[in-house]
Amino acid sequence: MQVEKIRRIGGVQRQLFQPGSMFRRYCETTVGNYCLSDLVKYELVTMMINAAPCRMRQAARRHLYPLIFVHVGRRTIFGEKLIIRRPNRITIGNDVSIEDEVSLDVKGEGEGITIANGVTIGAGTIVSCTGGHIRIGGGTRIGRRCRLGSSLGLEIGEHAVFGDECYLVGAAHAYDRKDIPIIDQPLTCRGPNHVGNQVRIGKGVTVRDGVRIGDDAIVKDDALVINDVLDNAVVAGIPGRFV
Repeated sequence: MQVEKIRRIGGVQRQLFQPGSMFRRYCETTVGNYCLSDLVKYELVTMMINAAPCRMRQAARRHLYPLIFVHVGRRTIFGEKLIIRRPNRITIGNDVSIEDEVSLDVKGEGEGITIANGVTIGAGTIVSCTGGHIRIGGGTRIGRRCRLGSSLGLEIGEHAVFGDECYLVGAAHAYDRKDIPIIDQPLTCRGPNHVGNQVRIGKGVTVRDGVRIGDDAIVKDDALVINDVLDNAVVAGIPGRFV
């Protein structure tokens, strides 16, 4: 019964259900190591931010979050109710805006997340690094409630614009077998994702794993991109076709 339960839950929860010390598993999930001082610092920072009076909370986030990340640049703005896991693998540049309820999550073998100068990440967006490295180039704007993931890596160029509710998950489940649910079948990944410079991606777009989108390309709203997109191309439809 316990084995079946582990198979059906997500990555972070799966780590918590693995055999061994619950405390050690919690350390690995939140700060990425079994160093008590790192855990204490992480817990103190999050506790002080949550306990700060409403008018002081923005200042508390601005001054306290840099204590747990690899680096936080100048004039960076942090929203409320952030989910931060393994901040010792996350680097944030100058003039970055991270809006409310954003999740920055490095799991398992993920190398880390790098957010360059001038990036905006919209409210409710999930940036989940399960493998490789996620890099978001300078001046890029990510819309609200997007999902950016990586199994083998995700590179986003400079001054790209993503609409709301875009999905670049970076992996998928196999669906060959009909006798078990898709969620229980193995993860597959065709390769890393790459999004070029000055790309425009519309609202509700889904990009399959292993896809490369060239510089200055435009992907229309609600498109499903399953193949590479050339520089300066315009893509629309399900599946996406050049127009």
